Amino acid sequence: MDEPSQYPKAWKGAHYAKGFNGVRLLALGESSYGDTPTSPHSLVEDHIRGPARHHWHRTYSRFLWLLDSQGTWPSTLEQRQARWDQIAFTNYLIEVAGPGARKRPARESWGRSLAPFLAFLKTLKPLPDAVIVWGFPLWYALQGDPTCQWGAERHQCLQWNKEKAMGFIHWPDGPPLPAFALAHPSSPATTQRKWGPKLAAFLIAATNSAGGVKLP
Repeated sequence: MDEPSQYPKAWKGAHYAKGFNGVRLLALGESSYGDTPTSPHSLVEDHIRGPARHHWHRTYSRFLWLLDSQGTWPSTLEQRQARWDQIAFTNYLIEVAGPGARKRPARESWGRSLAPFLAFLKTLKPLPDAVIVWGFPLWYALQGDPTCQWGAERHQCLQWNKEKAMGFIHWPDGPPLPAFALAHPSSPATTQRKWGPKLAAFLIAATNSAGGVKLP
């Protein structure tokens, strides 16, 4: 998968095209932390090899747990590999948010990351049927300042569709992508009991709505 040089290498599972339960799924995190950006591909590979190596591994395990209809924790390498192989994953921000997870990204970094993110979507083949956005700060940022432009028109990238009761990421090079706001999986309050059924319902609805909303 060729990607814009400024965009850290994303993770694309070996069976992404077949989908997660038949749904091609992109998980969209916010950012990496540290001194320099770490590619999502490297982060996922690290998580697959061992979930207890870093504190953020539990966040990734919680996300895979939320997706599992049986609520099975991905405790083995085989379980983690099998689930990651079915989805794609990237972080929205091309810059690090800071040295630690409690640091917030600079306001300017949201706008600087939009064009690289949209360019990345063009390279993700086939397009996802659904996007799961990690955390409300990222969701609201996509609804706020970032705007997409095609032709002479400017559009809010993430728009809420009341009729379909879901969000859609609008972009200039393809159909709107159904999007779901997931409470950040790093939080212990983001439980499978509460969020698992919501995710499952969204993925079913997304397959019926993909490409079904015309651009404004």
